[in-house]
Amino acid sequence: MRVEVIKTWEGAAEIRSAWLDLMEQCGRPAPFVHPSFCELWMKHRETASRPFIIVLRDRAGIVGLAPLQIAETGGIFRLRRARFAVARPWLEVDFLVPGGTAEVFRTVLEAIRDESGVPVAEFFALNGSSPSLRLLESAAQDSGMSIEYSYSPQWRNALVEIRGGWDSYYQKRGPKLRKNARRASEKLRKTGELLTKRYRKLDPAGSAWAAVRRVSERSWKRQQLFTGERFWEDLLALLGHEGWLDLHVLNLDEQPIAFALLLRYGKTAYLLQTSYDCEYGTFSPGLLVILESLKALFGETHPPSRVDFLTAHPYLVRLSTGVGQRVKARVFMGGPRSMLVEGVFRARRQLGSGREERFFRSSTDLAMHLEKVGQVYAPRSG
Repeated sequence: MRVEVIKTWEGAAEIRSAWLDLMEQCGRPAPFVHPSFCELWMKHRETASRPFIIVLRDRAGIVGLAPLQIAETGGIFRLRRARFAVARPWLEVDFLVPGGTAEVFRTVLEAIRDESGVPVAEFFALNGSSPSLRLLESAAQDSGMSIEYSYSPQWRNALVEIRGGWDSYYQKRGPKLRKNARRASEKLRKTGELLTKRYRKLDPAGSAWAAVRRVSERSWKRQQLFTGERFWEDLLALLGHEGWLDLHVLNLDEQPIAFALLLRYGKTAYLLQTSYDCEYGTFSPGLLVILESLKALFGETHPPSRVDFLTAHPYLVRLSTGVGQRVKARVFMGGPRSMLVEGVFRARRQLGSGREERFFRSSTDLAMHLEKVGQVYAPRSG
């Protein structure tokens, strides 16, 4: 097996077709490992990092890919590390290695060690049931590296399975939630005409971005939405171009007061962002627009299988029918510098013993813990 490392997005363009083929072979994983999303994310959110895309080839062509970056993070203690190109707890990612084996993952880990020289690699956020967790462990042991896993309840993601009709789903939500939503809607309708507008296609006129911008400028999330030049504007353009866009805007007298931005990919709709005009905060417009978007999905002839809220805020858990789990795998590459870094991480954990993050030395221990917490955060019917 031959290893190639691509360190620019110009170079990655040459393997785009193979990259997309690997995604298909992996069963169309989350879109956050799609080359277009990775490039946009790093352009706006990881400006101090550089791509580090490991490509595995055999005689048949490209057989595996690890979309990574080399990042320098930390405050006083600065650390260079390898991690996924998109590395946030709410955006699930993974390796693109269809039919992967421990040997393939060993090749990836050794390429990180030999080509980047970083002392540690963090793979986050992986699905708690990802086969990569076990394969990474075996590969690390074979290469003389050490590995640890961690899990936090803060990394959970609330889910809604789109099964049956809207009425059946909605009647199983808590009576208090339904009552509050009804009252909020009635109060808003007394102040003006309430209408939800939906954007599904490329929007060259920019009306979708204009609605998002107007709401965002009047929202408490303003700093979140306008961090990084043009990120959300470029993201909306990407979603429209790829056919992933599903934006729901709640309008009062033709003025947008809330939105729910969904990314449609495969069988899943991902809730990327919601926001509302603070002037109408007492009317719960954020909740109303999410309910409107769910109702629209349930009403489709060919709806997605599920909605992933990408987080587990309490109000979203109340809307959910289940909760997923995401985890982190951290591999120390070996050698004196890596041992020093491992010791620093261990000391940090001891100082921060009150944190919710739990650490595990093996994928078996992690799986046992996830099974336990899964019994607590089981699918909900109301």
